[in-house]
Amino acid sequence: MIQIKNVPVGFPAKQAIGITIRMMPFQTTDLSCSTYYEMIGENSEILANGNSAISEEQFSNWGQEMSYIENIILTNLGLTRIVLK
Repeated sequence: MIQIKNVPVGFPAKQAIGITIRMMPFQTTDLSCSTYYEMIGENSEILANGNSAISEEQFSNWGQEMSYIENIILTNLGLTRIVLK
């Protein structure tokens, strides 16, 4: 789970404290892909989920670092990663 700056989700609002992100299956000939995310609250409760697409340009710039994809999804959703020290 990626820890995020707490954000209210749902009604009544609960605080999401993390997010998990998965790549959706894609073929080697694909030019873009989609991801699936789950926003997590306390006690590992799933507060929201959905899909977020990766554009052709983003997909072509993706090397091997999964953090690249994570950062795109965090930006798409307006979330801020908490970096643990």
